[in-house]
Amino acid sequence: MDFVKALLIYMTVTMGLNLQAAPTPGVKPEATPAINVTVVGETENLTDELTAPIVGSIVATPGPVTPTPLPTITPNAAYGTLRMGDRGEEVRKLQNRLAELGYLQGNIDGAYGYQTRNAVILFQRNNYLDADGAAGKSTLTRLYEDPDVIPNPAVITPTPVPTATPDAQGLIPIPEEPMAEWIEEPKAQVMVNGEMQTTPDANASPRVWKRRDEVIISLTDLLSAMSVEADTSWGNQMMFVWQDYQVEAYLTQEAKLERSEDAEGFIQAYDVAVDGRAVNVEQGQLMYQDGQWFATTGFLKTTLNADCRWDEEEKTLLIVVQEKALADAVD
Repeated sequence: MDFVKALLIYMTVTMGLNLQAAPTPGVKPEATPAINVTVVGETENLTDELTAPIVGSIVATPGPVTPTPLPTITPNAAYGTLRMGDRGEEVRKLQNRLAELGYLQGNIDGAYGYQTRNAVILFQRNNYLDADGAAGKSTLTRLYEDPDVIPNPAVITPTPVPTATPDAQGLIPIPEEPMAEWIEEPKAQVMVNGEMQTTPDANASPRVWKRRDEVIISLTDLLSAMSVEADTSWGNQMMFVWQDYQVEAYLTQEAKLERSEDAEGFIQAYDVAVDGRAVNVEQGQLMYQDGQWFATTGFLKTTLNADCRWDEEEKTLLIVVQEKALADAVD
């Protein structure tokens, strides 16, 4: 009996000790909160109250920003290469696009000259391309297809040229001395149907001027160089036949305007006929002064169906006039 009592007492004491060591039911022990430290500069070894090591995170000071080039685009294999000396519609298309983006300021003439080459080089530099002056597959792809193409940042929008107000008859006054606002091209040459022209008396090229965006030629010089007989004996009228086109012009009105702050000059109006049929020639496209006749390239196009182009690089006015029968057949 003494042995049994001792065994029971031992078991009771052991169970009591185990119950005291166990955690209280329903109470969840809390974790020690972590400490976040941001260190600017060198990393330091920090410790908290419990001497646990803490690793600091480094925040780098930002440096200078480098411009990011345009993303590389795959060159379109369908494009060829355009370079100095090339001519044609593809060159004209290139020039038009360069002008749209502000890189080409010269004439759009379809000739790949120095101005076009320089414009291509500037475009290539601004668009992170090899600046070799040749418009190859990479350049043309960027030029025509890239929506993120970079235009010329140095382009300055030109100030618009004020236009004159027509009078009561719809005529626009021109200066009292028409040539006063013309800019002469002293080194200009004139090529007609592929041949250079010179006047027989002075052995010089027909005189050429610029008036804003227009090209003006001495019609008197041109007809003389072409050995085209012109009847100008009456002064205020002219008649000539060229490539079977019979052109007649009559000065029907010339009146000086009263001088004022807004308008100084005179007006000239003409009746123009080709092969006996009246044609509409804008004022200022034909002019008569001091026994000389002057015409714009627009007049030549209207009366002779001429194709006229000014080559700024070569300072040459290119004129092509087909025989009337051939031109009518093409039309």
